Formats: sequence, C-alpha cells, structure tokens
Amino acid sequence: MFRGVTMNEKGWVRRPSSSSRRKSQSSQSSGHPQITHPRITDRLPIAERQIYEANELSQALWENAKNFRAQIGAHLDHDEIGILRSPVIDIKPEADSEAEFLALAKTWFGILDKAFFFNLLSDKMKAPDPIVIFHNAVCKIDGQCHYLEEMSCISLNICQGYVKESKSSTAQLMIGTLLHEMVHAFFYIFSCKCTSCDAHANRKGGRGILSHGVHWCNSMHAIQSALTDQIKWTVDTGIAESVALEMNSSCWTPRSDQIERWNLDARVLAKATDQAKKSAVFEGLFACGSATK
Repeated sequence: MFRGVTMNEKGWVRRPSSSSRRKSQSSQSSGHPQITHPRITDRLPIAERQIYEANELSQALWENAKNFRAQIGAHLDHDEIGILRSPVIDIKPEADSEAEFLALAKTWFGILDKAFFFNLLSDKMKAPDPIVIFHNAVCKIDGQCHYLEEMSCISLNICQGYVKESKSSTAQLMIGTLLHEMVHAFFYIFSCKCTSCDAHANRKGGRGILSHGVHWCNSMHAIQSALTDQIKWTVDTGIAESVALEMNSSCWTPRSDQIERWNLDARVLAKATDQAKKSAVFEGLFACGSATK
C-alpha cells in the first residue's frame, strides 16, 4: 500500500513499536498543537472522536472481525447469537411498513455494533435513534450515512426497486446496507481529520472521494466474511459496486492483490466500472447527497 515502510500481510502499515506515535507534520509547521495518534484498541471501552489514523482503524476492524470468527461468544450473548443465526423474516417494502423495518434495523444495529465495532457506535451516533427508515423510489440510493456536527445517523431506503434483480429479501438487503453504512460511520466518527492524516489516508486510494477506498474495502470485506460464516443467507454489502463507483470518482485503480483479497472478479469489476457512470445509482448519488452504498 505504501512504499518505503513495513507492511503486514493485509497491506496495513506497521509501526516500529506499539509505543511509537506519529505526529502531524502539518501541525508542527503551521504552529498548531502537535497531534498524537493512539491505537483505538488501547482506548476501549471508551474511545474519543477523530483522533485515530484511518489505517489503524482499518486494521483494528480487520483483527476484531477475525476474533469474532474464532470466538463469537466473547462478542455476543446467547440470545444475540440466536438472533444472528435465525432466519430473517421478510417484510414487504411498503411505506406503511417503515416501523417494522426500523425495529429490525435497530435490533441488528445493536448486534452488529457489539460484534464488529467494539460497541462504540451506539454511544457516538444520534440518540435516541441512529437509524432513519424511508421509502423513496426517486432517490436511487439504498443507504446513506449523514455526518452531523455532533452525532451521525444512518438512513435506509426500503424502496422495492432494489430487490427486483436480487435473490435476497428486502430485509436481508437492508441489513447488508446497514452494515455497509456502519463501517462508513465508524471511520467518520473516529478518523483524525488533520491535514496530515487526510493526506496520509488518501494515498493510494486509502480513503477515496466516496469513502470506498482501500481502508473501507479491507474492513468491509473482513466484516462481511465474518458475518457470512455465522448466518444462513448471503450478506451483500455492495463491495464490488462501491469499488466501481470509487474508481470512476477518484480515478483510483485497485491493485490485483487487493482485488483478489476482496474476492472480486476482475472482469465483473471492469464491467461494473464501465457502467457505473451511466447507472441510476451513480446519478442518484449526487442527487441524494453524500453517501454511500
């Protein structure tokens, strides 16, 4: 991912020691206070906002997903595991079913937060409800993460149009979209926003214009894979479509080893990239605001 540094097998930058801290060069040159960047896993169960490197966050999510696969009981209690492994009852995607979808989304939000995000999002996102359900056939996006000054929230579109060519139910697709947006929320809430970190995160497609760069893809694939191991239906978080949109938006091209790591078919990805600008999703992305799936 980066030249001139030591990387682990997944492409994340490794520091010389766990006690070392990279300080913002831009802060020093501009006269602003120096910024240290601790590891988020050293601050659990409470973590401050916007002080961690995106690269470190990506690695923390990957390692946590790996631990979940090996020790699910250390992350969730018996009842939560039961919900996770039970069939998802489908709900008809109609305007008057928003309350049912919201109840389902809130249940899964709590479980996914404990399983993959160190149970940090529940405290950092908009209270009392971090999720908004809507039904809009005009907006061509099925999920968005809204970044507010103090709190963030996720909106999920349950419009029927998104299930016409999918074998998954509307409820299953919504859960996949929810997980997709929770990864975005995690990076937004906890990533340092200083000039140096922004430059560092964006190198080699790290963050990406649409926030679907290397860091998001590494994390999303690890979490999706870990969840898929525990359930009986296919989790679709839209990785291939998101990479295609990012490639068109930021002129980023993933390396072949990254495409292989994320289990993407290079031919399918090339076709998706070619069609992305012509798609309703790409057009709707800017009509509906910043976002994301």
